Amino acid sequence: MAVYKVTVATGTSEYSGTNNYVYLTLIGEAGQSERTVLDNPGLDLCRGAVDEYEIPSPVLLGQLQFVRLEKRRYWVEDNWFCRSVSIRTPGGDTHSFPCYRWLVGDFLAHRKRELQERQQMYKWLAWEPDIPKCIDVKTEKELPQDVRFDNEKQGDFVGSLHYA
Repeated sequence: MAVYKVTVATGTSEYSGTNNYVYLTLIGEAGQSERTVLDNPGLDLCRGAVDEYEIPSPVLLGQLQFVRLEKRRYWVEDNWFCRSVSIRTPGGDTHSFPCYRWLVGDFLAHRKRELQERQQMYKWLAWEPDIPKCIDVKTEKELPQDVRFDNEKQGDFVGSLHYA
């Protein structure tokens, strides 16, 4: 049995901690660990906390590829902000997985809603037959700020257009 040392960092903003059950599974090229609840004696996964856990695995996982986090309601549903997960392998290597995401409610249901919203937001338009599709918006301002070009890149485009 291999044991992986896992460090989980919770966000520092208000209400970023959780009282819910949080489960972690390590996935590597040679297999995956047991689904393990992150639960130390006392308080953990609190605002600003950096908690350490031991994750057992029936086999050495090889090169780590993913960290699966799941959150399930304990008493009252609350959200959790995970900053990062770091893993020290039985061989002594350290791997960092930045997260910087809120795990909201039932994560799978949340992810399905998120995908449906994105499918509505990013619709494709057939401009002309036999021409690759383009996104169905009139201007980039109709897109969320996260996916637009930043001001510097936008300035490069405008400058190139004027030059041409």
